[in-house]
Amino acid sequence: MTEVELMRWKIESMQRSQTDGDVENGLVLAGQVTSAINELIHISEFVPAMAEEAARIIRGLAASLDTSLAAVS
Repeated sequence: MTEVELMRWKIESMQRSQTDGDVENGLVLAGQVTSAINELIHISEFVPAMAEEAARIIRGLAASLDTSLAAVS
């Protein structure tokens, strides 16, 4: 396989996995972070938990802002 053919194979293989969703026959790139994954959760659990965490953070920031504004007044 020539260097050009190898590059073409890599590009096509990445496209199969990333664009077409074919992770069985495509090239899936994964970095060091994959070793930090210790559980898989369903998206129906993840999104509500993420939204609640974001709401908690926003409420905390709003409370801090209210406190800061009250101190200035």
